[in-house]
Amino acid sequence: MNTMRGILQTALLVVAAAVVATALLVPEPLHAQLAAEIASVGAKVEVVWQGRWYPATVTAVRQGEVRIRYDGWGDSWDEWVGPDRVRRSAAPAAISTAPAPPAPSTSPSAPRPVERTPAPAALPANPPMGEYAVYQWNGPGGFAYQYRVTLAGGGRYRVRDNEWGTYSYSSRTKRLSFTAGPLRGFGGLYYTRGRNASGPTIALNPAGAVTDLEGRENGAYQYAFFRPSGVR
Repeated sequence: MNTMRGILQTALLVVAAAVVATALLVPEPLHAQLAAEIASVGAKVEVVWQGRWYPATVTAVRQGEVRIRYDGWGDSWDEWVGPDRVRRSAAPAAISTAPAPPAPSTSPSAPRPVERTPAPAALPANPPMGEYAVYQWNGPGGFAYQYRVTLAGGGRYRVRDNEWGTYSYSSRTKRLSFTAGPLRGFGGLYYTRGRNASGPTIALNPAGAVTDLEGRENGAYQYAFFRPSGVR
């Protein structure tokens, strides 16, 4: 009997040790790993968009998400991102672990290093498919949000959740013409730099074609700003 009791006690101890070891091997959730490194205003991070990582800075923090501004881009591209799209900037780690550079040469013939500024990521030549946040000038109140519009494939678009219509687009003139649906009769002009734009933008004219983007008052048009992660 004592021998059997001893065997059972030994087996229980082995099982308990295995459970503890397994628990120690389970990695922390991704959010727990990143929270201390990125969840602070001013933190330098990298954000993935369309399969590529871009440098950004944290501007605000809330439960489970951080608001970021892409380095070198305007605030119209700011967005809230979760731990699946953000990581600590690799630049500080690369600097701290890289071997020290050789001492600069004092020889007159030594070539001077050339500092190069990385080229900015190319902006889409044509309106990207996805959601746009539409704003209009509201006098003293500034720009006011109006609605969201989604460009879909096959010349279709959607306003809000289920108001569908059709449009045509010319890659030569960058102009859109909304032919059916809630924006029927609207004209649009796609551009990435200029009035109210710091990225993919569509100027919308309820009265027809956009004829003079820079010369008109802001109130004449609506402005649709592309939101890569959707409008929130």
